[in-house]
Amino acid sequence: MLKIIVGVEKGPFLVKGAVRKKPVLIGRKIRTSTCYVPQQSLEIMFDVSSGDAEKRATSIVLNAAKHVDLSFAFFLESREQSELPETMLVCAMMASLDTSQLYAPMNA
Repeated sequence: MLKIIVGVEKGPFLVKGAVRKKPVLIGRKIRTSTCYVPQQSLEIMFDVSSGDAEKRATSIVLNAAKHVDLSFAFFLESREQSELPETMLVCAMMASLDTSQLYAPMNA
């Protein structure tokens, strides 16, 4: 199971309140789809607007994106004692994103 922790490092109080720095299990709370090409790539797409709470949080963050610094950490969740400690896959930060420059076709 993939786990993500998102944090607002800098931004308005409203955004910090909408995005709590706690683990979320991807696939349970957020709808996903994947594309895997063996030995080449793994693509995981997150539908961050799949539920009402997710839509509100996404809207708040995107509207304030130019004034927000977000951090992301992705982990493989440990289910057994032998799998501990959990392994971090990716850690990244997004700062002052201009969402008007994004292009994401709905039927790609």
